[in-house]
Amino acid sequence: MASPSLILTLSQDVRDLIKVLAVFQELGVSLKHIESRQSRSDPAAKRDYFLDCGFPQVSSEQQQQTLDQLITQLKEISSGVTIPSSPISGPESLSSKDGKKESEVPWFPRTIAELYKCCTNLHKFGHELTSDHAGYGDKVYEERRKFIADLAYNHKYGNPIPRVQYTEDEIKTWGVVFRAQTALYPTKACKEYREQFPKLFEACNYKEDNIPQLEDISRYLRSRTGWQLWPVVGWISPRDFLACLAFRVFPTSQYIRHSSSPFFTPEPDICHEVMGHVPMFCDPTLAQFSQVSTVYTH
Repeated sequence: MASPSLILTLSQDVRDLIKVLAVFQELGVSLKHIESRQSRSDPAAKRDYFLDCGFPQVSSEQQQQTLDQLITQLKEISSGVTIPSSPISGPESLSSKDGKKESEVPWFPRTIAELYKCCTNLHKFGHELTSDHAGYGDKVYEERRKFIADLAYNHKYGNPIPRVQYTEDEIKTWGVVFRAQTALYPTKACKEYREQFPKLFEACNYKEDNIPQLEDISRYLRSRTGWQLWPVVGWISPRDFLACLAFRVFPTSQYIRHSSSPFFTPEPDICHEVMGHVPMFCDPTLAQFSQVSTVYTH
């Protein structure tokens, strides 16, 4: 089974966090990533902790037993324990090349439809922002991020990517970035980029006053190089990201950075994705390299 992530709600007392870490140590579970933010339920007295767990290399059954023990003990310390996404187990009848039973092999997607699990398996809080984010504390922006994240979370393979009706403020932010970026392309972008972006911009309606839709870009990419886009709810793990690239799928954000900081965002947003990465997937050589190199890496 894949290692899950957990979200705990703890008091502000650091001793509770020490108790949590002691449980992880006792059960032999490692922490690959940890971050915290003010709790939504009680911001003044509690904090939420996002924990990306790492389990020993044992069978799925043993991992599940350890996970059950972990959650049971954490519930005695935490006022809330949730698993934002559950791992998918592969068929028990299959075996890996080295003869291990499937239950002992970490889950990975075998079909493109299973990438849904990768694109909703948050590596960080997603739409819930940390205090160093420009949009932190802006309730309108945070609600907007949640709305767009929900569109991505409910997306399934085979359905059109949901279209976002961007607000006037969002389009204005896009326009600021668009003007700055397009002014740099002629002298700063590589040859492959300069060859592809005019075609992409025209085909998918990239304009200063219009944010292109992922579904239109995805269709264009499929016709050019066989790549396509998949909307994501937030940060996903490097392993899940590589799994998507192996299927010629680029996981893409639909939300946009906060208007108060148009030239910096601590996370990928639609400006970063569709003005930065996507044009390179339109080049046949780079598109092929992106998949082949990913397969070997993964």
